[in-house]
Amino acid sequence: MIDIRVSSENSSYRIHLIVEKLDRNLLEDIQMRAKARRPVSEAELVGFLSQVGSALRYGKQKGMAHRDIKPENILIDSGGHYKLCDFGGAWQRLALTLTNSSQGTLPYMCKQARLSLISEESRYDPFKADIYALGITTLYLAALAPPFRPRETGHGFVSVANETLGSLRLSEGFKRLLRAMLAEEEAPRADIEAVLSAIGA
Repeated sequence: MIDIRVSSENSSYRIHLIVEKLDRNLLEDIQMRAKARRPVSEAELVGFLSQVGSALRYGKQKGMAHRDIKPENILIDSGGHYKLCDFGGAWQRLALTLTNSSQGTLPYMCKQARLSLISEESRYDPFKADIYALGITTLYLAALAPPFRPRETGHGFVSVANETLGSLRLSEGFKRLLRAMLAEEEAPRADIEAVLSAIGA
C-alpha cells in the first residue's frame, strides 16, 4: 500500500487505499490460462495458497475475517504476486466469535454462511468460512474451470467440487489439504494455521 486518504461528503466519510497498479485479477488469469491451455502446477498452487493464506492469517491475528474471497477479489501484480482486495464486507471480532451476518458470493460460501441468509438464528465462524472460500478458489485455479454450476431449475449453484478434485493430477497430500479446507462441517474444516503448516509456509 502506498497511501491512505480520507474524503468526506454530506457528513459521511470514505477511506481510500492507494496501492500500486495491478495488472489483472485471478479470474482473468484463470481465463487466460484456460484459453492458452496452460495448466497450473502444484508448486504454483502452493505459492498461491502461501501468499493469500498469509494475508488471511494476518487478518485473523487482527480479529478480521474477509468474508468474500473469490478470484475477482485477488489481484496479481507484474511480478506474479497475489494481493487480496475488497474488504468492504469484512467482519471484525469484538466480543463475538460467531456471526449471523452473512456476506459473500454464493458459490464460494460454506453451508453455514448460506444458512445465515435464511435464518437469523444460524451462526457461523467467519474465519472458517474464509477457509472454505479459499478452498473453492484454489480448486478453481487448479482446474481452470469453476467447481460449481448453475442449478438447472431455480436459482443458485450446485457444487461439483468433489468431482473436480477427483479429476485433477495433484499429489494425495495436496488433495487431502483441499478436502480439509472444503469440509462441509465447521469443526473438521482446516483453519488457516493448519493450511499454512501443511504447505510449509
